[in-house]
Amino acid sequence: MPVVNLVGCMASWHEAADPLLNMDINALAKAVSTSVSVISSAANLASEISAACTVTRKSQPAGGSRISTVIIPHDHTWKQDSSESPATPAALQAKQAKPAETITTNQPCNPQPRTLQPCNPQPAAVLFLTSCAKALKACPGGQSAIYCGGQALLRDHGSLVHLGRIAAATGATLICENAFPRVDRGAGLPHFQRLAYFPQEAAKELSRFSLMVAIDARLPVAMFGYKGGPSQLVTLPEDSIWQLDSSCIDIPWALQELAQQTAAESIIPGHNCHGVFATAGRPCIPSGKLTARSMCAVIAHVQPEDAIIVDESLTSGGAYWDLSKGCPRFSHLTLTGGAIGSGPPLAVGAAIACPDRPVINIQADGSAMYALQALWTQVREELQVVTIICANRTYAILKLELARQKIPHRGQATTSQALTDIGRPCIDWVLLAGGMGVQRAIKACTVEELATALNQALLCKGPTLIECLL
Repeated sequence: MPVVNLVGCMASWHEAADPLLNMDINALAKAVSTSVSVISSAANLASEISAACTVTRKSQPAGGSRISTVIIPHDHTWKQDSSESPATPAALQAKQAKPAETITTNQPCNPQPRTLQPCNPQPAAVLFLTSCAKALKACPGGQSAIYCGGQALLRDHGSLVHLGRIAAATGATLICENAFPRVDRGAGLPHFQRLAYFPQEAAKELSRFSLMVAIDARLPVAMFGYKGGPSQLVTLPEDSIWQLDSSCIDIPWALQELAQQTAAESIIPGHNCHGVFATAGRPCIPSGKLTARSMCAVIAHVQPEDAIIVDESLTSGGAYWDLSKGCPRFSHLTLTGGAIGSGPPLAVGAAIACPDRPVINIQADGSAMYALQALWTQVREELQVVTIICANRTYAILKLELARQKIPHRGQATTSQALTDIGRPCIDWVLLAGGMGVQRAIKACTVEELATALNQALLCKGPTLIECLL
């Protein structure tokens, strides 16, 4: 059977930035295709697809593939023809920042076992941290940012406390990756500003800083190449960016050293920390019909201490970040690569790894369909997981992406609208969960119903699914 695959990929001018979803599609396609071509301009799009169709019609040797793959960079779909100027946005035409200074050592640290000292502390590392501390202290308040990922977001070995004290002592703003693997959060821990998802907003946030210290995090780039949008989100000069990479230096030790160098040990959380550390407090539970915000408020009000929150709520869970900052301490996990559908299996992994901790999966309904079978695994393994389905019956995140790409809307029901609508027919999550063996599956239409269902679920053994009709 002849098959022609049309595969979209990153905008040609954005690929070099290596965004999270970047991959070698060419190599993957060659493993299964007779021919693979990459569109170099909008002008040859039609001819390349025609050629691919021709190749697939030809007979192949026994066992040969009749598959052709055409890879189409995103920017070539919005250009009319090759006479248009390249799609590189104006922001990229400016001088790009040089690679930031990164501490290196002759021998990389062995992360096992974890200690508060690097494997081979060298004078160069101490000198680097001393210089970094001087730069932070010299920078006017509010003009420096500490951008964090990886180990810097964990409370292990006091890392988060050191980080909060450094920020309070220097006036730096704490920012974490938008797509973080894990952040330990809650009362008595630093509250981070989460970097905005869309590049225009993120670039605007970061533009107000004249100094950045990146700790166990790559400098952020746009998730996708948007027409007229930025690719690199940090455009500071080289000498204004400091990077600490966990492949080269022990992060807990480095934060301890940096705290000493910035005289941050005098900072007491909740007293002289200038609001860097979150104070204890939960949001009040509202009443009435469920909305995305009230759903988040209920979860933050009810979630127990030491909970693991697996957050793939996408558009429905935007309010949860700030509403939950004063909750009893918990771990917050989210998708890391930009590809949706990881929530239910991630909840399985968290529950197996930490059987003594309750797991709450705040899950968008569209992406939950990618890995429905995780519910069956939760039943089979008797895992303590509460799955909260955000049932807005649409791929809202894709609608936002379409709006950002300025896809025209013609008529009442465009093709793009139909592709992002999952309400025809409506998915019945209670029935789906029952089919996977989940004994407790409930619909919640009001705040009161959700609060009651969540409280009961946390007292029971085994998995529960709550479908929130938003």
